[in-house]
Amino acid sequence: MYGTPSPGGPFPGAPNPSPVPPQSSPEAPAVAPLGRRFAAWLIDALVVAAFVAGLGFLTYTRLVDYISTQGALKAATTGVFELLSSQGDLAGVARATGESVWGGAVDIVVQGFAALIVLQLLYQFATVQFAGRTLGKGLLGLRVRSTHGTRPGVRRSLLRALVTTASESGLYSVACILLLLGQFLLSFVVWAAAVALFLFNALPMLGGRRRTLADRVGGTVVEPAAVLRTAAGMAQAAVEGARRLGRRAAPQDSSAGAPPAPQPGQPGYAPSPAASAQQPGHLPPPAAPDPQSGHAPPPPPGHLPPPGPTPHP
Repeated sequence: MYGTPSPGGPFPGAPNPSPVPPQSSPEAPAVAPLGRRFAAWLIDALVVAAFVAGLGFLTYTRLVDYISTQGALKAATTGVFELLSSQGDLAGVARATGESVWGGAVDIVVQGFAALIVLQLLYQFATVQFAGRTLGKGLLGLRVRSTHGTRPGVRRSLLRALVTTASESGLYSVACILLLLGQFLLSFVVWAAAVALFLFNALPMLGGRRRTLADRVGGTVVEPAAVLRTAAGMAQAAVEGARRLGRRAAPQDSSAGAPPAPQPGQPGYAPSPAASAQQPGHLPPPAAPDPQSGHAPPPPPGHLPPPGPTPHP
């Protein structure tokens, strides 16, 4: 009566409850190695340095052209007018002429700094939005993803690009512009803010998740991925794909080399039975006689009887 419970459960015939498997927590995204993050940043910094070199050369060329042509013409015309109305104040005439030429040169330099900010912003936004990685991250096998593991959208890519650009070239360019405009104290304040923002953006990368300030503001994370394929690798893959398509199309093209079948009226033409039966005036062959009655069966409806001797009445 009080024996051991049956294997089926505490009561005879009761099903044995199956154990509930433990629920595994979602796997956290892989963390990008610090060395690869730093190397990718160096490559992107070289891209920005290329922007600086190109814009610097263009700005210098514009300055030389302005001073040698437009600046000299402005100085000559303004100097003559100021000289006639200065009542002998040659120092004032020279000061006004110099300020006019200086203002035009400053405008050219300001346009160069503004173009640098726009170029880096477009580079950071377009590469992350359309490729999911910058050039440096692609070459080092990294990619930018949202915190949900999906590709970053326009808003996340733009926020990340804004913080990255402001911490690298944005505030430094603004400080240089203020220095050219004569705002020395404000230029120093902006320069100090640029250094602080750069450190606040870079130092969090030393943490466990390797998330910079741009990643936290944009809601993104950098994780390992496949290395960006080079142009030579992509061309080789395209050639291999074309070869595979050619091998697939080869059996279909082999029938194209066979000689065409002869048409009606040409030597060697032999119509098929089905085609000859459909020709007008064609008579079917005579049917075999019935072995019991000795008479041939009547022809099917729509067909003429086979030719033969006309029976006498």
